Amino acid sequence: MTELKIVFIGGNHPRHTYYLNRINQRFPVAGAIIEKRSDGTNEKNPIPPDNISEHDKQNFVKHFSNRYTTEQKYFGNEKTPDCNLLEIEKNELNGQKTVDFINSIKPDIVLIYGSHLIKEPLYSQLPENTINLHGGLSPRYRGTATMFWPFYFLEPNYVGTTFHYIISEPDAGTIIHQSVPTLEIGDKIHDVSCKTIIQSSKDVV
Repeated sequence: MTELKIVFIGGNHPRHTYYLNRINQRFPVAGAIIEKRSDGTNEKNPIPPDNISEHDKQNFVKHFSNRYTTEQKYFGNEKTPDCNLLEIEKNELNGQKTVDFINSIKPDIVLIYGSHLIKEPLYSQLPENTINLHGGLSPRYRGTATMFWPFYFLEPNYVGTTFHYIISEPDAGTIIHQSVPTLEIGDKIHDVSCKTIIQSSKDVV
């Protein structure tokens, strides 16, 4: 029987690497395209935007500092698995390097989590079974910060993820499955987010 060839496309935050490793433990991946996130939010003390108030800057730093601490608690220092690896910057995601990498492996399945939007020329080179993990319950929460807004609107029961096929529009492909965590007394916003990724990692396997 021919072994399925799986390629991962995603970010380099601890949650992204955790997801990749759980897949790789059960189904060794043939390759991984890792987008190095340079938005400052991968650091313990990120720099807030200049165009917000001092109060919002303090909240920005507090939010991402707490996220960093919580991800370390749940995910530790995950390392990228030993596989064919292509590390890229955001502006290289849809470039010729990634196209050549995909074509060199010819994957049966591509699993995406934590990258920016897939566009041409990469989009047309991906197999039919290309599945994105969106951090939010679509269609109720699409776009960005989709594990933050449910708390803001007092809907923590709507924190979750959505597995969907990709199309040329963001978060708009056919939904395959949705994952939600078990909410427990004492959970904070980042605990719930981390538990959601752990559940999603179990579900994808």
